[in-house]
Amino acid sequence: MWDEVVGHEQNKEFLKSLLVGERFTPSLLFYGPAGIGKKMLARAFAKSFLCLGNPLTTDECTSCKAMNAGTHPDFIQVAQLAPDKELLMEQIKAMARQAAYAPTMSTHKVCIIDGADYMKAPAANSLLKLLEEPPPYWLFHLDSD
Repeated sequence: MWDEVVGHEQNKEFLKSLLVGERFTPSLLFYGPAGIGKKMLARAFAKSFLCLGNPLTTDECTSCKAMNAGTHPDFIQVAQLAPDKELLMEQIKAMARQAAYAPTMSTHKVCIIDGADYMKAPAANSLLKLLEEPPPYWLFHLDSD
C-alpha cells in the first residue's frame, strides 16, 4: 500500500512511525502544492491506520479490502463539490454528526477533509470545535494547497 505513493520518503517514514509507536495525534495537516500526491499519501496512511492486520505490510484484512473497494464504514472523505468551490457548512455538519458514532469495523474512524483551505469562517469554526475536542477514536486529515 505504501509502495503506491511515489516520493515523500521522509513523510512516509514519519507516518509509519505513528502507526507502530505509541504516539497518537487526533489530526494531521497535509500541506503543499496541488498535484504532489498529498491525497494519495493521506489515503495510504488512512488505510494503514484502519488496518486490522500489520499496518505496514498487509493488504489482505477485511479493513484493507473495504478501503480498496471504497466501502469502509469507518472512513469518511469530505471534499469540494466542484474545483475551487468552498466546502459547505452542511458538509462539515454532516461529518460532525458522524462523530457521535463509534467505529464499526476498525478501532478508529478516519476523516479526510480535502480542500480544507476552501472553508469559509462558519464552516471552519464548526470544524474547529470538533478538532479542539475530538472523539477519542477519530483521526482527521486536513488537506490544503
